[in-house]
Amino acid sequence: GIPVVVVCTKCDAMSVLEKEHDYREEHFDFIQSHIRRFCLQYGAALIYTSVKEEKNLELLYKYIVHKKYGFHFANPALVVEKDAVFIPAGWDNEKKIAILHENFTTVKPEDAYEDFIVKPPVRKLVHDKEFAAEDEQVFLMKQQSYLAKQPATPTRASESPARGPSGSPRPQGRTGPATVPSASPIASVKKPDPAIKNNAASEGVLASFFNSLLSKKTGSPGSPGAAGGGGGGGGVQSTSKKSGQKPVLTNVQE
Repeated sequence: GIPVVVVCTKCDAMSVLEKEHDYREEHFDFIQSHIRRFCLQYGAALIYTSVKEEKNLELLYKYIVHKKYGFHFANPALVVEKDAVFIPAGWDNEKKIAILHENFTTVKPEDAYEDFIVKPPVRKLVHDKEFAAEDEQVFLMKQQSYLAKQPATPTRASESPARGPSGSPRPQGRTGPATVPSASPIASVKKPDPAIKNNAASEGVLASFFNSLLSKKTGSPGSPGAAGGGGGGGGVQSTSKKSGQKPVLTNVQE
């Protein structure tokens, strides 16, 4: 007949089933019992492999070459490790399979496989959605048509914005002087001397005081000063005020 080999791959996933789905030794023995009875029915060999952990890969190759070309093969059966089982064709029987049933506590050997071993949910691979990049020229043409549909605004007026003295555009919304005078050094202003200012103020007060006295004596008729002035007698006489000169009092002769 045709040699048949049943290969159970990815046996390294048993640790994941134990952690995430609470699988125990009883579950793995129940699975192995069903597979071995299937292989016994067809006279097939059984081997567990793991590419990730490199288990039984070379052993599988040697067994296939042995069955195909008749090469020498002397490896014994392996049933101790649950993730590295190897049972060559013609080695197994019902008594050897029954050894696994001794560990069953919550299940019977004749129970249906689907009733005890529930198929774990398969995670769907989520692929990131791919976006095709738009051609650069097409993108620019769309932007050009979009800008052409926009209404004219002050910012899009044909005239250029006002520029400041430095030649850079002046920000809109800000007001400033139309022209800015060129910077020039500020001439130093000499502060007036306080003593000179005080002397000029006191002299002005004295001059106004004496002028008021003279106007009272010369402007009022019948006053003693007027009568005395006609006889050339005593009185206070003042000389005429010249432009730019202060009034001066003359000596009084009796």
